[in-house]
Amino acid sequence: MYCASIKSIFVNIKFISNIYFLMIVFLFCWGEDLSHAGNLRVDRDCKDFVTQEQARAYFEHFGGSPGKNVDGLDNDRDGIPCESNPSLSNSPGRKDSRIEVLSSQFSGEVSRVIDGDTIVVSDASKKMTIRLSEIDCPEKDQSFGPEATQFTSDFVLGKMVTLKVSAVDKYGRRVAKVILSDGRDLNRALMIAGLAWWYERFSNDSSLGDLEAEARRKKIGLWKESRPIAPWVFRS
Repeated sequence: MYCASIKSIFVNIKFISNIYFLMIVFLFCWGEDLSHAGNLRVDRDCKDFVTQEQARAYFEHFGGSPGKNVDGLDNDRDGIPCESNPSLSNSPGRKDSRIEVLSSQFSGEVSRVIDGDTIVVSDASKKMTIRLSEIDCPEKDQSFGPEATQFTSDFVLGKMVTLKVSAVDKYGRRVAKVILSDGRDLNRALMIAGLAWWYERFSNDSSLGDLEAEARRKKIGLWKESRPIAPWVFRS
């Protein structure tokens, strides 16, 4: 009887020890998972960010760049995520989204065409993203967007150009007129081909408006459509 009692006690101790062992293992593993939780990245959408600046901070933190589309936030792969999100630079009481700079002019080779009105120009020391001034081409996923991109590629890709910079936009891109060595103007060529809208809000050159009116009248390019949608409306 006495031996049976001792045996029962040892069995109970062993059972309780096993329970404690399992609890310790569980707590250790759970704690380890929690310690790594701060390093996990949750897949995000543009709607998860209130402003474009928030999206850009997240995008760059996780290695986003031109050509590297983190979480699908930069589908045109120009290095600028969630371009349709509101920007702090457009908030009441802040300056306009384009910051005027002293006019400058420099040359370089067009190493990449992102879309109809955005290119990358390289010189001996750096690469710069250039936004064509005073015009707005259809987006790449918009009607006539691919045609505008192809036109710009055929016009300048791999060629030396002169950039007449007039501003820097809210994304840090130089805003410029792009001129080939033979004097042809890419900005005006896109207007003549009916592959861009006059961006009157950011332009003082009314002759671009005349080129748009002429392309409309002749139903060239995007003006073949009965109701073409302006890119700034498409983006909103």
